[in-house]
Amino acid sequence: MLTFTKTTKLNLPDVEVEAIPYNRDILRSEDLVVVSGPVEYHGYDDGGTSDDESDDNHLYYLRWYSLRSHRNASRGEIWVYNPDLEMVHSWKVLECVVHKGCDGLTANPDGETHGVIIPVPVRLMEKAGTGTYRFVLHFYDDYADSYKNHQVKAALEVNAPARRIIVCIDPGHGGDDPGAVGPTGLKEKEVNLKIALKVAERLRNRANKKISYIVRLTRKSDISLKLQERINIAEIGRPVRRPNDPKEGADMWVSETADIFVSIHNNAFPSPGPLGSEVRYSTIPKRDRKGNKRSDKPLAQFLYNRLHKVNPGNRIDGCKEDSELYVLKYTMMPAALCECEFISSPEGEKKLKDESFLEEIAEAIYLGINDYVYAYNP
Repeated sequence: MLTFTKTTKLNLPDVEVEAIPYNRDILRSEDLVVVSGPVEYHGYDDGGTSDDESDDNHLYYLRWYSLRSHRNASRGEIWVYNPDLEMVHSWKVLECVVHKGCDGLTANPDGETHGVIIPVPVRLMEKAGTGTYRFVLHFYDDYADSYKNHQVKAALEVNAPARRIIVCIDPGHGGDDPGAVGPTGLKEKEVNLKIALKVAERLRNRANKKISYIVRLTRKSDISLKLQERINIAEIGRPVRRPNDPKEGADMWVSETADIFVSIHNNAFPSPGPLGSEVRYSTIPKRDRKGNKRSDKPLAQFLYNRLHKVNPGNRIDGCKEDSELYVLKYTMMPAALCECEFISSPEGEKKLKDESFLEEIAEAIYLGINDYVYAYNP
């Protein structure tokens, strides 16, 4: 029987459309288009005792997709590939859960939506940590001109490793540099460090099936750091170059450089009027660890959107370009500098003494980083 329950055994991220591992997919039918939809947990078959998962044979997942064509697919299959990309099992597409009596192969020009049940053998779950098992939807259109007449869509992956994102968090100032000082003596360096540690904790503790964060703090205590030292920490492994080396710049890359650099500060102004969060970015071109061209502004905008929600103050547009800030100008990866609040304002200083406010700011920065990672896949 099918019993609906939750399981924590599977690492099951949704996956993008893929043609691999099928090297014969270079020529595929252009008449049949498979549009991948979401995957949902559906239930399991209980081999005996409902509280005992050891006697379960399969977990079942519901994979949504649509077929777009002027003619139907002739047949469809689900293939299972092991971590070595060897096909270890296959079966015909099961009956569609949407259309009674439908085999899930009906198409129309606008796309016919289907849902098929994918059984995941428990024995594959028991191989957790040994590699990724790929379940693939494979559709045939026998009317295509070429014998290479199939469309492939990844359906789901079992035991897929989470993406590893390195985030460098830089608490501004420190040591003999207090930063700005509030009306009653609150030092910016102390607040910056508190917020940074809270952000780091969230990044480390909230890894999920898709993303795993590695956090690199430029400082964890009240120490002095030069600006270039902060960048060096973000760019661990970066070669030392001679001054005026023509190869100096974003074209030189190393694998352990952080994917993202976020510097945490608090603002100051001669008058007590300004309040609210701001984020600064550079317009200097950057690159991610894969060598793809990136810019600072998207990261800054995601951070500002989240910070502005919890601390708008009287800022109209607090996402600002400032290409002369050292840690933005000379970092190789996408970078942003968060000015969380105006410590120079009596009201701003009072907020920065409130632990619940600091938690809100740290949560906003964490969510802004997360938003950027999911949108730009660094």
